[in-house]
Amino acid sequence: MYSTLVDLRLVTWSPTTEEARRFLHQIGILSAIHGRRGPVAIVATQPMLFGMSRMRAALSDQAAGQIGTFYELAEAERWLAAQQVPTT
Repeated sequence: MYSTLVDLRLVTWSPTTEEARRFLHQIGILSAIHGRRGPVAIVATQPMLFGMSRMRAALSDQAAGQIGTFYELAEAERWLAAQQVPTT
């Protein structure tokens, strides 16, 4: 299991529904390639991206791993460090 940090701070546009769907699909592809994922921290400063990320976190399968959404990179890094990721 592994942690993931998704840094969207430099994204300045509001993604379309299709772009958001593809982004979320990429997280699934990472799991297929690297195995079951652990916590995901998403850093977004653009309000639309932040809101979409929060919605994704709320609707996510918690068994697949927690998803946290943050405005600040340091806060996301602290959150990831505090998550329990079992080693195999």
